[in-house]
Parts: sequence; structure tokens; C-alpha cells
Amino acid sequence: MDSARICFNCNYFLSDKRDFDNGFGVCMFNIDKFEPFVDEIYESNDFSVCIEVYYENRIDGDSDACENYEQVEIIEIDNDNDLSSDEILGFILENKSIEEYEKILASNNFEESRYAINELINLLYIGNKMAYDALMNYFKTSEPARNIEQVHLRVKIIEALQYKASEKELIEHFINELLKTPSNNTTRKIYQQIFKYFERRSLEIVREPLINYLERSKCGPKMKSRVMEIIERKEIQFPF
Repeated sequence: MDSARICFNCNYFLSDKRDFDNGFGVCMFNIDKFEPFVDEIYESNDFSVCIEVYYENRIDGDSDACENYEQVEIIEIDNDNDLSSDEILGFILENKSIEEYEKILASNNFEESRYAINELINLLYIGNKMAYDALMNYFKTSEPARNIEQVHLRVKIIEALQYKASEKELIEHFINELLKTPSNNTTRKIYQQIFKYFERRSLEIVREPLINYLERSKCGPKMKSRVMEIIERKEIQFPF
């Protein structure tokens, strides 16, 4: 269903919580001007941390949209079953389009990508399958982390993917992550997080992939020893 081509109906339009009743807000297309507060703003719809910037860019939601207009997806819900407002919101978020976030990730701007990834992670936890697919695709195809900010973001993705993906799929992609990520003090947290995951999996599942990893990688003695600890550990046997 098409809506009027006005700012209020655009994906990039966002209102401060104090503007909900009067229809004013700002355009988030050029998201850089709200850094480094983007995550906080989207979590609470509160621009208090940069209120001067908000008022400098504040517009009426009824204004005609510009060339960057991207219509917000409208989902019609048959509420014959008397769903609660929380249930309706959950349904909307489970089916929310993630096209906006995919475009941001394709831009290769780290700050914007961090915002998009955080939004996708939130949607993944709610049950949005498209968000999971987008995160997994980004994880598989993006460049390895080179600095501490990229490492922190990578670790968040690693944690989020465990919520949804199958063991077989994750083991494969986590091995590939190790193979493409340089091992140093900066990236240590990535290795720690992935090895923790392997430790919690059955030896029957992880032994062969990890042996294969040792054969393909150029890891040093310390790293090899860490992998061997996982492979050679004894699993607790529970009596039946």
C-alpha cells in the first residue's frame, strides 16, 4: 500500500520522543551528524545528548520528501484475534524490511555499518529471519577486523549468530573467520569468543573441523596448543 510521499512516511525520518504527538523529527539519511550518539538515539528515541543538532535539523513530518525518500513498509494486520499492542509490535518487527540496513552495510562506512548491525541484531533477537540472513551474509563476506572497534563489533555479531544458526553452519563460518583474521593482541577477543563456542560443542562435531583448521592455518605454537586443548579434552559422560 502506497502512502503520501512525505517525510513522515520515509524510513529515514525519526522523531525525538517529545515530538511524537506533533509530527516533527529529523532525517537520518546523513547519519554522520548524529555521531557518536546514534545507537543511544535509536534505542530510546531520545536526542537529549545532541539536542542542539536535533533542533538545527528538525523538520515537519508533513513536508514533501526529497530524492532520498524510501517509503516505510506498512504491514496490515487482521486483529480479529484481539492481539495485544506488544504482540502487534512483535509481528511488525518480525516482518520489518531490512533493505535500508543492507544498503548501509554496502556503503562500507564503519560508523553507519555499526548502527545497521546493531539494528539487525535487535531484529534477529525478535525473530526477524531477514535480519539473520543479512547479518550472516555480512559476517561471511566482509573484511576481517583490523582495529579494536571492528573487533568489538565482530564479537557482537559472533554472539548474535549463535542465537539462531545451526551448529554445522556456525562451525564452518567460525573456522573461516579464524582463517581470515590475523592473530594478534588486537583480535584476541575474536579468537577467544570462537574458541569458547567450540568448547561448548560436542567433540564429535568440532574435532574434524578444528584438525582441518590446523592443517590450513599458519598459527603459532601457542594457538596450536589452544586448539589441541579443545580437541583433546575429555567430555563428561553421564550414566543412563
